[in-house]
Amino acid sequence: MCKLIILYETKTLVESCSTQLRGGDYKAGLDLFKPYWKVSMNELNTQTINSRATVKDRFGTSLGDKLINQQRV
Repeated sequence: MCKLIILYETKTLVESCSTQLRGGDYKAGLDLFKPYWKVSMNELNTQTINSRATVKDRFGTSLGDKLINQQRV
């Protein structure tokens, strides 16, 4: 498993993933996390895609994304 060391790398990765997810390409977005994620990608893909379908039916398509808060631990 890879580790992100620099905050900039982490932010760039999350922004890239968010762009893919917002565009509806869940596989491409989640594939970006593969080297850093311990959860089974099959489990993550299934749960994310199913959850997104439910949310989309209730709230519609994504309009965009915005960083609300950033914390360091």
